[in-house]
Amino acid sequence: MLFVLFQTGPERYAVEAARVEELLPRPATLRPLAKAPPEIAGLTDHRGAILPVVDLCQILLGRPAAPHAATRMLVVKCGEVRLGLVVERACETLRREPGEFQATGVSLPDAPYLGPMTRDGRGLVQWVEPERLLPPAVRQALSVRLAEEVAA
Repeated sequence: MLFVLFQTGPERYAVEAARVEELLPRPATLRPLAKAPPEIAGLTDHRGAILPVVDLCQILLGRPAAPHAATRMLVVKCGEVRLGLVVERACETLRREPGEFQATGVSLPDAPYLGPMTRDGRGLVQWVEPERLLPPAVRQALSVRLAEEVAA
């Protein structure tokens, strides 16, 4: 199975490449949404469709993604919602079988998107599950905001 690797702060994470529709440069501009949770970076026009963009660094570290040359936007499907995920240093892939990932032994109810871990020559890599990524409040905000944007 192929994974897209990215780094957030010093830690490395992986998303199944099959869930990633596109890997793009971070949009130069995003339309902010008033009173949106900080995890929602804004909206972008992506191939003629309005795409909500979520900053994964904001979710994982409580800060926006740094403007590195390798900061990217992964276009993924999270349940019913198609999203842009802003991630730092997304410029590698990793091939692993699911059985090569090991449970962490730690239950994090506030971070159900963090899955098992594997290792490579540079250390540990944690599997991120996009469909479990968004907290209920953010998922609800996206659904409501999208409905309002379409109606406007």
